[in-house]
Amino acid sequence: MRKKQAIIQPVVIARQVRWLCFFTVCLLAGFVFLGYRLYEIQVVQHEELGEKARDNTERVFVRESRRGDIRDIRGNLLATSKTVHAVCADPDFIGTNYLAIASLISPVLQMPLESVVEKLKPRTRINAKGESVPVKFVCLKRKVEDDEWKRVQAAMMQLTFGVNESKLKDREKAAYDRIRARSLYALPEELRYYPNETLGAHVLGYVGADERPAGEAKDLESVGKEGMEFALNDALTGIQGWRQTETDSKRHEMVVYREQDVAPKDGLNAVLTIDSGVQHIVEDEIATAF
Repeated sequence: MRKKQAIIQPVVIARQVRWLCFFTVCLLAGFVFLGYRLYEIQVVQHEELGEKARDNTERVFVRESRRGDIRDIRGNLLATSKTVHAVCADPDFIGTNYLAIASLISPVLQMPLESVVEKLKPRTRINAKGESVPVKFVCLKRKVEDDEWKRVQAAMMQLTFGVNESKLKDREKAAYDRIRARSLYALPEELRYYPNETLGAHVLGYVGADERPAGEAKDLESVGKEGMEFALNDALTGIQGWRQTETDSKRHEMVVYREQDVAPKDGLNAVLTIDSGVQHIVEDEIATAF
């Protein structure tokens, strides 16, 4: 009996040694693979992954300057501006959800459904290098007041995708939340208005939108088209500022990583030699005589 036990014990020890060697080899192989992946990520793909990380977190926000006022010789206001919004979208990010989003927001924006669908539909364009790239920027509606933009945001939070999201994994829920939060966004722009309506319109002129290439996510600039708005455009426009910073996954700024914060310089005010009172009398008399 003792001889049999003596034979079995070395067999068991040998088996344990083999398993120990096997797990040691597996552990070493895992460390080798991990080291290779770290080398590939940190060295081989460093530039590519670093650029993607910067694209995901680094942001440059344009800080718009305020267009200067135009006043008459007595200081009465003839033309001024207030900040409104341009509602924009990223068709490439929206993807196949464009029909659901268009159906939801077209009544809020009071736009035809076909028009919104056409703008949100994913498509490509040819860039300056002759390459076919996806369109990442479209402007749905300009001169949108704060109340209307808030209604758009509230509508987007009600967006559904035809699935029971309560049964989805957290990662899938987060993907749907990103579509609700990031598909549409607002760019600040100015609404130019004239307190006296048509008074001195032939002298003041008007402000219109500067044309931008389709698909380029640039700020929407208003420029003077006629009259003093055109003649004094450079002085009235001012100089834009900017803020270079980083954001988290919800696009909230991480202030500690803010690199540059340059304040905009507002446009100059212009004082004309005309008197709005006299101008009003003259225009009334001309209209009566006509």
